[in-house]
Amino acid sequence: MGYLVIISIIILYFYLDKLLTKKCNIPKRNWVYKPESKWFAILFFLTFIAYVFIVFIYSDANFFFIFPFIGATVKLIFSAEQFIYKRENRLFITYLLEAFLWVLLGITAIIFFN
Repeated sequence: MGYLVIISIIILYFYLDKLLTKKCNIPKRNWVYKPESKWFAILFFLTFIAYVFIVFIYSDANFFFIFPFIGATVKLIFSAEQFIYKRENRLFITYLLEAFLWVLLGITAIIFFN
């Protein structure tokens, strides 16, 4: 049941992403992270390192349940960066949608697999 819910959430995300991309005329983004500001790059790497060390500090922490929230935090950082520096291309909308997707996947994983 949990796998079906996760797959349906991912399929719904792809349809919403395509719809928003066409409707809002959002350009395609790069696969590689190119920071607009060095402060956001530092924040990104510090956040990522902090989440990775959580698994080592708390031995009973399950990386399967933490990973979606890592994705959500990173996507929120990307969204804030795009909103501040490149608001006119509206790429921050896609990053917010992805952050919501990661939070939803994390909650679903905790509900069905914990």
